[in-house]
Amino acid sequence: MRILLKDGIKYLPYKYKDEDELERMVMEHSESIFGADSVFFSKQKIKTRSGIATIPDGFILLINDRKWYILEMELASHPLYEHIVVQVSKFNTAIKNPKTRKKLIDVFYEEVKDNIQIKYKFERITKELYKFLSDAINKDPEVTVIIDERTKELDEVCEGLLFRTTILRFETYYREEIGVGIHIHSFDTLKDHEIKKRIPPQKEEKEVKEITPIGKRRIEVILGKKSWVEYCKEALKNLWLAPSSIKFAGFEYELIKQHDRERILSRVIAEVTDNFDYIIFDCPPSLGLLTIGGLIASSEVIIPLQSHFFSLRAIEQFMETIDLVNKNLGHALKIHILFTMVEVRTKLSQEVIREIKQHFGNSVFKTIIRKNVSLSEATSYGRPIINYAPHSMGAKGYISLAREVIKSE
Repeated sequence: MRILLKDGIKYLPYKYKDEDELERMVMEHSESIFGADSVFFSKQKIKTRSGIATIPDGFILLINDRKWYILEMELASHPLYEHIVVQVSKFNTAIKNPKTRKKLIDVFYEEVKDNIQIKYKFERITKELYKFLSDAINKDPEVTVIIDERTKELDEVCEGLLFRTTILRFETYYREEIGVGIHIHSFDTLKDHEIKKRIPPQKEEKEVKEITPIGKRRIEVILGKKSWVEYCKEALKNLWLAPSSIKFAGFEYELIKQHDRERILSRVIAEVTDNFDYIIFDCPPSLGLLTIGGLIASSEVIIPLQSHFFSLRAIEQFMETIDLVNKNLGHALKIHILFTMVEVRTKLSQEVIREIKQHFGNSVFKTIIRKNVSLSEATSYGRPIINYAPHSMGAKGYISLAREVIKSE
């Protein structure tokens, strides 16, 4: 029996009463599974002469990607060959009928018009709604099986099907002491599945001696042996990056041996300061030499802060460090505080924000970055949020922040 431990509390596997119960739980978490731009269409609005049993359990439309998925929710206890494979194959065949697709487009169109919660997601669509739905639905769908227990046999069978099939696991657990009233879910997401498909198998390094443990090129740049410009890469128009990695963390041990080590980064970037409007250092979440060097090389510091109780303590300790930098190293940093990953509706968030604003006043940005699924998704794809989901709350938040930073000059 699989047991889930979360925050020291034991959760036991929950057995679904039937497929309908699994379907209800998947519907509740469809955005988490398929993404913030996904729309779930239930089978309840679709009518056929053969009855509801001949219709898939649901459909998912991804607005940004113009892709759609046929959903089949299944229990692992159902026969694999006699039921699951038969069902998904039947749905895939039926959807090839132009009349069936036309019926789906009509049903989806009416659902979007009548459902306010769905309708707002289509506000940024510039083309006529019916035309947008027609273009999306007339593409070949992918069949997605959501099942409570993923098996090797199911994977092998679906790989052998003649149409694209995705398998996503969705498990539910209940708290041991309280009973089935308290649920937590463990499930695969579509983004995780897509990322796994893109990641090539890792090859073992045969020549261990060729591996540089702390990133030789990065060290040569910092120590002035190579030009900073030589190492920068243009990621987007007017956006240049000097990439790093986890291996660079070991460089702190090299810095200990260097004279005037706190100002090494300041000297290195001096050669490129006239080439850029802004230079931003993304410092590690610690107060080691790398962070101190970044603080000294900067004229202003943005402190990202979550609206949690322990953030109050963390900001207090960080301000002490900045005071030491300013006094002992003759530096004057301008402080900005940015609230990020905020759930604005919670009472705790409001109290923390109020207390920080009372203490730091105008040093707190007016912009608040709210918790947003699109931000996490953009990171997993290695894309800026304004390119990945330009109309999302996350993108709007960071655009507002950029304007506020420029205005504060």
